[in-house]
Amino acid sequence: MNLFDGPRRAGVATVLFVAAAHVLIAQEWVNGAKNPERIPDSEAYQMLFLVMRSAPPPHWDFETKINYLKPAGFQPHEVHQLVLAADRFVARSRPVEDQIKAVNQKYGRDVLNPVAVAEIRSLAEQRRRIVLDVVAELAPVLGSGGITRLQSHLDRVKRGMRTYIAP
Repeated sequence: MNLFDGPRRAGVATVLFVAAAHVLIAQEWVNGAKNPERIPDSEAYQMLFLVMRSAPPPHWDFETKINYLKPAGFQPHEVHQLVLAADRFVARSRPVEDQIKAVNQKYGRDVLNPVAVAEIRSLAEQRRRIVLDVVAELAPVLGSGGITRLQSHLDRVKRGMRTYIAP
């Protein structure tokens, strides 16, 4: 089964991406369809950026991305800016993701080790700051109207997510 067949499937990938950091410290599973307000914007942006990056998930060419964002009112040049932002996020967060993998390998099944938990929390915070920096860089490019549309679309992304929320 392909996790990226469409927007509804995209939420499944959240678990794959976020689980590396949050499964060790998670205490709560949140269903975005029922409680979208409980999912942090930074988690939803990460999901959106993974879908929008230029190295597309299977069957997600640029035209598909335009169609995905059309209901939110985005124009093709704005979609292009989102793809560039997604690429920046992926590039900047790759070292953090590598560190998360290293922590997971180092501690293996000892997921409650306090040192591992502290390291994962620190890395998750680094990734959160990266995503917020990339979003801040989008503001002058998209303008206030584009940011408003982006925030509206983010609510739609959250409704398709299921994720762990750390305490």
